[in-house]
Amino acid sequence: MLVDPVPPPNSLRRLKGLSPKKAEALAQAGFEYVEDLAFHIPGRYLDARALIPLNQLRKHLREPVSVRGSVISSLVIPGRRRSRAAVMLQDQSGGLLQLVFFDYPEWRAKQFQTGDEFLIAGYAGEYKSVLQIVQPPFIEHLASPEEFVQGQMLPLYYLPTSLRKAGIRDKEFRSLVQKSIDAGKGLDLFTEILPPALLKRHRLMPRTESIEEVHRPKTPERLEEAKRRLKYEEIFFLELRLAVERIRMRRAVKGVVKYDVSRMMAVLEEKSSEAQGIAERVLLSLPFRLTDDQRRALREILYDMSKEGQSYPMNRLLQGDVGSGKTIVALLAMLAAIENGYQCAFMVPTEVLAVQHFDTISRILKDTPLKTALLIGGQSKRERAAILASVASGETHIAVGTHALFQKNVRFQRLGFVVTDEQHRFGVAQRKALIEKSAEAANVEEFERDMFRVTLHTPEIVTPDVLLMTATPIPRTLALTIYGDMEVSTIRELPSGRKPIKTMLFFEHDHAQIYKAAIRRIEERGEQVFIVYPLREKSQKVDSEAAEKAYEDLRSKAFKKFRVGLVHGKLSSQEKQDVMRRFRQKEFDVLVATTVIEVGVDVPNATVMIIEHAERFGLAQLHQLRGRVGRGSADSACVLVASEKLAGEAENETSDEIEQSSLALERLRTLVATSDGFKIAEADMKFRGTGEILGLKQSGKVRLNIADLTADIALVEQALKDAGELLEQDTRLARPENRPTREEFLRQYRDAESYLHVG
Repeated sequence: MLVDPVPPPNSLRRLKGLSPKKAEALAQAGFEYVEDLAFHIPGRYLDARALIPLNQLRKHLREPVSVRGSVISSLVIPGRRRSRAAVMLQDQSGGLLQLVFFDYPEWRAKQFQTGDEFLIAGYAGEYKSVLQIVQPPFIEHLASPEEFVQGQMLPLYYLPTSLRKAGIRDKEFRSLVQKSIDAGKGLDLFTEILPPALLKRHRLMPRTESIEEVHRPKTPERLEEAKRRLKYEEIFFLELRLAVERIRMRRAVKGVVKYDVSRMMAVLEEKSSEAQGIAERVLLSLPFRLTDDQRRALREILYDMSKEGQSYPMNRLLQGDVGSGKTIVALLAMLAAIENGYQCAFMVPTEVLAVQHFDTISRILKDTPLKTALLIGGQSKRERAAILASVASGETHIAVGTHALFQKNVRFQRLGFVVTDEQHRFGVAQRKALIEKSAEAANVEEFERDMFRVTLHTPEIVTPDVLLMTATPIPRTLALTIYGDMEVSTIRELPSGRKPIKTMLFFEHDHAQIYKAAIRRIEERGEQVFIVYPLREKSQKVDSEAAEKAYEDLRSKAFKKFRVGLVHGKLSSQEKQDVMRRFRQKEFDVLVATTVIEVGVDVPNATVMIIEHAERFGLAQLHQLRGRVGRGSADSACVLVASEKLAGEAENETSDEIEQSSLALERLRTLVATSDGFKIAEADMKFRGTGEILGLKQSGKVRLNIADLTADIALVEQALKDAGELLEQDTRLARPENRPTREEFLRQYRDAESYLHVG
């Protein structure tokens, strides 16, 4: 007979009053131990001083609000499609608010008795002049008027739907959190893990006290102190991990390439006009002068390549707006590497962009003996075999390609420099695979995994220098930048003659106006128009217009007088190239497309970018798409077309739907307000999360339950400094006062695999 194992002392299953069914639901939601609940920080707090009187609620439509009211009526209203429960509340101001529930309306209506008082948090809307919150995400019955009064603060937690289905409500969840904290204190689970010197230096609240205060705050001021302590703790251990990893990587690198860049640096700084090598000849023969920002960025890259004062590979991000000239800077750096006897890899996300870069580089290098190869899908076996042989023998100096570059059958003879363009389109593992190409021939064995010690069994590792290029840093890379593990070069200047792109936000009911303006551009100026859709075809998950259907509609109706082309991801590589060539040669006036044209497409005569269902794109994608226009000297416009749902006129929008619409509009308005890639990346990180700093994911929150990397930069900078200083003083954290820090560090990260060095 099988006997259920006894749960460990810190298991939630040991909490009194928790049924096995609810314990199982909590475990499936990620809450298995008391620490899981103790560190599940409230998403927000309902402050008695911040309640909005109901007679003032109309001023806060489509905003997050907290209100209080007494029930004056509760009834079920039949409907043609579905019934709904309507609960009318009134407060001391005399204002009214209707709560609407579509789930179990008969049961819901019975839960509200006349005179009962409730707290409600959510997003308010208006329907037929009635203020309402539909399906409020938070509602709590007050047992007495004194239960929530001036000065009190109530934590509001995010509860997964699965917990609500299991019958766990907000009040019970708060009770479980408090029981978990009490149990954790009894088991001594919240002992101090930060070095005493740091606690004293920064006047940080003790750990147990901060955990209690963040869940049951006595005052807003003490809450902020508790949050500051917990934020610092989270960030400090990430910084410590990054600092340890940086030490480990730098010790592991034995084959770092020290490039001689003295001749090119002299020409760049105009101390010499003598072109002894190919790199200098190309630099001096350019038909334009590099901007000051380009020259500064190239100087920083060359300095990294020289390894002056350092013994580890370059890991640099080159940030520049679309069309700012990142590619020529990267090419000049690659030429410096080639002159030192090394090969270069130039990895891009799409075949269209790979072909364009290959053509550009080949054109610039046409009068040199250097060989550039293009490696993409769809090439014949014979062609591909010849390219692979050329790369493996070292005959090819620059290999340009898509993900095909990091496939197993691709071998480099002496890879020393890797460029990844528009790196937000690649997964971290993909970039890591390409970087490791140089080490494959060395047959490197695994080194010991002790975080504080590295032993290499084979010293023949050559780690290439890495240059990442982007017009919009992805959140993960921005996080690494904030943490100080990447160097950053920024090109803010645009080439002379380039004008800012005007960005506008419209809704679907504005199509006639939008098309009229686009047609005027075509007829009066002879310019061209992009119209971009998020999908190629219908799906059950996303009900947007298909690009193919839109193409048929547009060429037969709104743009029937004009030549309309179509490009999407399911066309063959050759078909996509043919369409883009015809558009570039002005054989089409309008190009209907999907995000296959997101990066790299250069059509100077295209001046209008219309993006349909703009809310379904990420900020980085939208910024890239916007950059497809404005590449000539003419005024250009980017038109974001949002769904009607975002216009705020939908019937009976739920609180969650209003919240999502509000956030989507906020994202789009961010793009309208700025063209600065870093600001857009910061906004993207705020909306999406930082990505998994030391792992493989590129979106989502990781080990940051309370810290906000965009809002807490001062703490990030302080923790970065503290972690570095701590490891300088005690590299293995072996001193008695640092042992709790070491134990917590290894508990968090013992099994983590770092992808830090690939950005």
